[in-house]
Amino acid sequence: MKLVEIKDVRVGQIWDNGNNFLIITGFSEYEPEMVHSVTYVPEDKPITLKSGKKVAGLMYSSTSKNSLEGSKLIGKLGITHRIEDGKLVEIPRTAEFQIDDVIGDFKNINFPDESFYLVIFDPPHLIKLGENSWLSIKYGKLPKYWQSELKQGFNECWRILKKGGTLLFKWNETDVPVKTVIDLFEVEPLLFNKRDKTHWIVYFKEITG
Repeated sequence: MKLVEIKDVRVGQIWDNGNNFLIITGFSEYEPEMVHSVTYVPEDKPITLKSGKKVAGLMYSSTSKNSLEGSKLIGKLGITHRIEDGKLVEIPRTAEFQIDDVIGDFKNINFPDESFYLVIFDPPHLIKLGENSWLSIKYGKLPKYWQSELKQGFNECWRILKKGGTLLFKWNETDVPVKTVIDLFEVEPLLFNKRDKTHWIVYFKEITG
């Protein structure tokens, strides 16, 4: 099997390592060789923990890019496959389509309800910045009424997320504690990962919800 080159690893890709599926969600800011991923473990192939407990479903993890070598790239989440009843199901392609980059208002996203299986919400997180500072220009700055803006933004991301889809929320608590932010949202997180002050928080939209 041809080894996968690191440059081919992209956010949203699904890899099959023979036992479970790895869904690439982002790249590590501090460890270039690591990628953030959500591991989907099928119900019929649960993982056995050291305690003896068997677990399945969605779990957050960090994965070495090199560990993907030899694994099978099987598609891109939300475009070619979906997770249904513990299995990865291919979505029939009835027509070719292209999604272009769009610049818009994250509080009023110009997409219909339930458009995507994977949504990433990575808003500005800093308050104590000068308007013309380098960090403000590169990452943005939270406005005066940031609480209502973040809540509106999250609600929009949730609106365009399909049932059975995953929403990833990134937050750095340099200025604002992560608990203060997630308490603004009306949805309980499934799980989260912390690296220093940066959090990746996973939300899952129930199919029956």
